[in-house]
Amino acid sequence: MGTKNTNPAKEGHLFEHEVRYDLQRNWYYLKNQNQVKKNLAPEKDDASKREFDLVMGKMFDPYTYVFECKSHLPHNKNKPVGLGQVVEFYQKLMNYNKRHAVWMMITDTFYTQKAKDFAYAKNIQLLDGKDLRKIKRKGKGIKGAVSYTASILMSEVHNDLENRVDKAIKNLT
Repeated sequence: MGTKNTNPAKEGHLFEHEVRYDLQRNWYYLKNQNQVKKNLAPEKDDASKREFDLVMGKMFDPYTYVFECKSHLPHNKNKPVGLGQVVEFYQKLMNYNKRHAVWMMITDTFYTQKAKDFAYAKNIQLLDGKDLRKIKRKGKGIKGAVSYTASILMSEVHNDLENRVDKAIKNLT
């Protein structure tokens, strides 16, 4: 990912782009990236705003997928994602406009047992470094290229549709 002199935030964004690319090669399409939302439950969480790393759809699937990406490689390969980070993600999800979504957290390392237990109790799917490598392998070849191209087109269709709906709503008011 980078050298020891790189900025951790920059490396995090690079990891998000890598995950997005790998998911797009597996029939996901981007709805939004680094989406910032106002905190709708300040009594539960004192952050003023929340950022969602990746909000994606999957072709032939009615659900929205909300991904939180946590990169610890190459410098902290033995650092797991802990309970605190999974709890923080859960708090973000409580602010996601009460939408029905599949909640997924993805890392290039692994999770602590407490983090796994909490995620299981809150219905958050965890993908670790092994899962990420499987996604990368699955997205290789012609099928991956086709799904990537289709996901780019689907993102454009989704954005166009959202813009048209927004304009129609503005015209009604």
